[in-house]
Amino acid sequence: MPDNGHNLKVSDSDTVARAELTLTYDKGDRPPFVVFIRRADNVLNKNKASRLDPIAVACVVTSFAKEQIIEIKASGRNRIAIHFSDLNMANTTLSHPSLKEAGLIAFIPSFNILRTGVIRNVPLDISEDDIAKRTVLIKFRGQFLPRSVFFMHVSFPVSPYFPRVFICFSCLRYGHVIANCKSKSRCERCGKAKHPVPDECPRIQLPPLCCNCGGEHLPSASNCPAFLKQKLYATAAIENISYVEARSKLGGPSPFVFLPPNSFHPSEFPSLLHTHNPPRPLINYQDLMTEIPLSSSSRPDISRSYATASSSMAPSNGCPYPSPSCEPFMQASTSAPRNYHNLSHNHKK
Repeated sequence: MPDNGHNLKVSDSDTVARAELTLTYDKGDRPPFVVFIRRADNVLNKNKASRLDPIAVACVVTSFAKEQIIEIKASGRNRIAIHFSDLNMANTTLSHPSLKEAGLIAFIPSFNILRTGVIRNVPLDISEDDIAKRTVLIKFRGQFLPRSVFFMHVSFPVSPYFPRVFICFSCLRYGHVIANCKSKSRCERCGKAKHPVPDECPRIQLPPLCCNCGGEHLPSASNCPAFLKQKLYATAAIENISYVEARSKLGGPSPFVFLPPNSFHPSEFPSLLHTHNPPRPLINYQDLMTEIPLSSSSRPDISRSYATASSSMAPSNGCPYPSPSCEPFMQASTSAPRNYHNLSHNHKK
């Protein structure tokens, strides 16, 4: 079901931690190396009504990074995504003085280099000072989730983390909650401006009319087509892309609407205060969720020419088939205990 967010609270410390988090690309990350550009806060307040122009941003960035740019495109109203072919140039862009002079800020989106997974059924006999809840939320530095992690030499499977779909019970739109709503309140039965007296709604004796899809149900109904379309969160989580890109890919019904429910809110995973476990040495993990090997049906037809076969099999991301240089940054071992300092949040079912 959609989450109304009425009781959601994010602590000041969490907000500060997210604001101070500076991400950079490493050698284990794969191209394209995406950097987002937005207006600085002081400039944004003066230009709230105007969109950030991709051409204006391109004029600034190409002055120092012309050869390393693959693509520049809008990613929302006031955000521009720049795709670099070189990780060093992507990292250099984050603090380049030309951006500061233009009133712009560059940052790397966390979804591009951090992966979030959920571990279930953590035994309750473990001390609460170590793990207080049976379901644990873990952030991994890397572009792929490991199949499992180890705690006390015990392997726990890792599954993708899908955030809940938010709906605002004021304007009845998806993607935010009442606390962040800037629109006028609407009636949940007719979709028009909220009535001073609920009984004044013209559809009080009729089935409700969803303002998001036009169907005869409440906007919060879990079978609403508009709600199912919000499953783009699953696409973004699995494919490691932004919500804007995921939305553009889902022209029809989401292919993930039949996934088993696995939705949480970050507030349900309070931070661990401390750990009694001494730090363990880092391990060279070798068991990541890498690409699925080519099946016999996907092998090139021997009747085709070499040029035709090779062009049809060329990887789209510019990276050849798995090699040491293309391995994900984070790797996991199925035969050795993990460094468990990745545990940062937990939750009890």
